[in-house]
Amino acid sequence: MRITSITPMKNEGPFILEWVAYHRLIGINDIMVFSNDCEDGSDLLLDRLDDLGHIRHYQNPTAFLPTEQHHLTAIRYANTFTRLTRSDFIVSLDADEFLCVNAGKGHLFDLLEVMPDEVDVISLNQLNFGSNGQRAYEDGLQMDRFTACHVPGVDWNGKGRAGVKSIVRQGANYRRLSNHSPKPRPRGEAMHWVNAGGTLLPEQLRRTVVKFLPQELVSYEHAQVNHYPLRDMDTFMAKAARGDANHPTCGKDLPYFERYDTGDATDTSILRHREAMMEIIEAFLHDPDVRDLHRATVRYHRDKIEMLRAHPEFARLRAEVEASHAARHEAEPNRKIA
Repeated sequence: MRITSITPMKNEGPFILEWVAYHRLIGINDIMVFSNDCEDGSDLLLDRLDDLGHIRHYQNPTAFLPTEQHHLTAIRYANTFTRLTRSDFIVSLDADEFLCVNAGKGHLFDLLEVMPDEVDVISLNQLNFGSNGQRAYEDGLQMDRFTACHVPGVDWNGKGRAGVKSIVRQGANYRRLSNHSPKPRPRGEAMHWVNAGGTLLPEQLRRTVVKFLPQELVSYEHAQVNHYPLRDMDTFMAKAARGDANHPTCGKDLPYFERYDTGDATDTSILRHREAMMEIIEAFLHDPDVRDLHRATVRYHRDKIEMLRAHPEFARLRAEVEASHAARHEAEPNRKIA
């Protein structure tokens, strides 16, 4: 079985090895990465991982097209690849998203085994992880450092819905893939489209692009998408400086940080794979080029943080997010995380 992922990246260097090792471990054996405008050496590290056969690395067409919608362009470009016709299932994931399977031993085939045989699309809800009070950047695993999240199943943002990413069967009745789910064909039978619990979605949802599931259909039963949109406060400052991959005029600011700096629950289920994943990372690092290129991205990230701390606008943002976290999560000394 070939399972393909499509992922855009920019300046994600320090986090690439963890992301690639984890997803190869759980069963994504065809990783397609589209990079753009990398300044930290991410593209060089991705090239080396491509040389070694671990991923496929492509230049995002935004390098020569008059658009800054890097994410959307990468997905549209990937839709033209005949490579996808040789896949069994396809999923679009961001570099801060980890597909976490709760069924069986936590591999993708365990998820597929508990789903209906005729399944076309599985829409998995995001579980958002906050900063965990981590202030300084460290070259460590995200899954170790960030375990505080919103309470699964609770309407965490007050909107009565939760975002999704979808695993899509190649050959199903869709026109093209998009970031969150496929775009169905206007005619023909509606796809067999389920949530993480295997519940069939209403036909009106199965006839459109699904970015969110309404609260009554939100599920984390058999799988979830661990979403690390903030990481530590230093890294969030660097993310704010980088900008948004889809909406260049929409920046990452204090309201964005506060929206995602959740912490009313903890979830460590992804750590079941930690030991096996570390073996893969160590194997990556055994290659001297991978080791040197990873270290170079870490140095760049640290230098970038120091530079931003000297910039009044970003220094102010850094102080604001730390004060916000302290006020919301550390003001009550006896408060316990569920």
